Amino acid sequence: MYFDKPIIGNITFENPIMNASGCWSTTENELNELVSSKCSGIVTRSCTYDCLFGKCSPNYYKNDNLSLCEDGTKNEGYQYYNKLGKSIMNKKPYIISITEKKKGEMLHIAHNLLNSNSWESKCNANLIELNLSNEDENNKIIGYDWKETNKYLRYIFQLKDCKNKIGIKLPPYTDFHKLGE
Repeated sequence: MYFDKPIIGNITFENPIMNASGCWSTTENELNELVSSKCSGIVTRSCTYDCLFGKCSPNYYKNDNLSLCEDGTKNEGYQYYNKLGKSIMNKKPYIISITEKKKGEMLHIAHNLLNSNSWESKCNANLIELNLSNEDENNKIIGYDWKETNKYLRYIFQLKDCKNKIGIKLPPYTDFHKLGE
């Protein structure tokens, strides 16, 4: 079978297979297992500014027809995943997925990763995924609010190192009346 190697931004991937954010990507051990796998790139858990413990169990349900998982964006905080990127991105393309629970948190993370001169905040990822599909503390999803999405993107695309580094994860648009807002 022949296929062109996929390219995202200016990063070439060996094949089109990567984990999804949140799938086996929360801990250092899980991420290192992905490094050893045949996936061509690694996406971190969607992370917030600080560590989030997520929702208490049970947060997973399955039956013969479906499975549902809702863990409340459990993650170790963006600095944890940024630090891990120092070694991982030398082996495979590394994508940090960022999101927020508090309004403006994602903008603060993006600023630290893309606009900082500090060695501690230097972005240790090949790409950054802006996850606009998670609920914030007010149960609002940024990706459903066109004006808010526009504000976020305008701010982020003005940061000095954003060229070829930003990808956007949008929520599914299943509620048609929201599309007209």
